[in-house]
Amino acid sequence: SSSTKGEWAKTGHEFFERSRFSHARQAYENAGLDYMASKAEAYQLREAAKLLPAVATHGRSTSARALAFRKASDAFLHIAPDGGSQTSIFYREAAECLLEVPNKERAAELYSLAEEYTEAAVIFRELNLFDRAIEEINLHVDHIPPEVVKRIRYASSLAYFRNKQVT
Repeated sequence: SSSTKGEWAKTGHEFFERSRFSHARQAYENAGLDYMASKAEAYQLREAAKLLPAVATHGRSTSARALAFRKASDAFLHIAPDGGSQTSIFYREAAECLLEVPNKERAAELYSLAEEYTEAAVIFRELNLFDRAIEEINLHVDHIPPEVVKRIRYASSLAYFRNKQVT
C-alpha cells in the first residue's frame, strides 16, 4: 500500500485502542513496529482463548482452551522484559492466562514478578505451598495487607504443626 510507516503506526494504535488486535498487529507489522505487533498478538491470542468453551461440550475437551491460554501467556512473557513501564502489566496478563490453564503455581510466580505479592502469596497458600507463601510474605511483607499476612501465617503454622514440621 502507499501508506507511510507513520500512517500504519497511527492506524495500529487506533485499532489497538478499539481492541481490534488482529488488525492492529497487521498495521504494526506494516509500520515495521515488531514489538507493538507482538504486543497486539499477545492480546489477540488471549481474546481468542476466551472464546473457546470453558466446559467440555459434546465430547470436546477443554484442552484446546488450555493450550490457547498457555500460548497467550507465552506471548505476554515474550514481550514483558522489554515492556518498560508496562512490564508488570504483561506479567500479570501472563499470570491471568495461566490461571485459566490452570497452572496456578506458575501463575503465582508471575504475579510476584508483576509485583502483585498478595495475589502470589494467596495462591501459594491455596495450593498448600506454605513454604512459598511464607517466602513471599517474608520478601514483601510491606506490600501485603497485614490481615492477609496473619491469615497465611496462621494457616501455615497449622499445616506445619499437623505435619509435625514445627522447628
